[in-house]
Amino acid sequence: MVSSGGYYGSRPEVEIYVDGSRCMIDGIWYKPNDSVVVLDAALGKYNAKYLFLVNDEIMLQRTDGSKTRLHLSQFRGRKLCMQPKP
Repeated sequence: MVSSGGYYGSRPEVEIYVDGSRCMIDGIWYKPNDSVVVLDAALGKYNAKYLFLVNDEIMLQRTDGSKTRLHLSQFRGRKLCMQPKP
């Protein structure tokens, strides 16, 4: 779990680009079916699969099968960080 004033608060402004069902966050392109790791300031870290992008929201499917919507503004607000799963 990330405490306040940690990683999220010290990040520079996040650049986000959208191209159809793909999006680029922090210089990394994500496309449908990519495995990702999400670092959420409120919920902690979890693994998921990038499903699609619609109306400025990324739809993810977590490993337990549940789906999560992430609004792109949450990345700009430094509340979330997403990385490719190694």
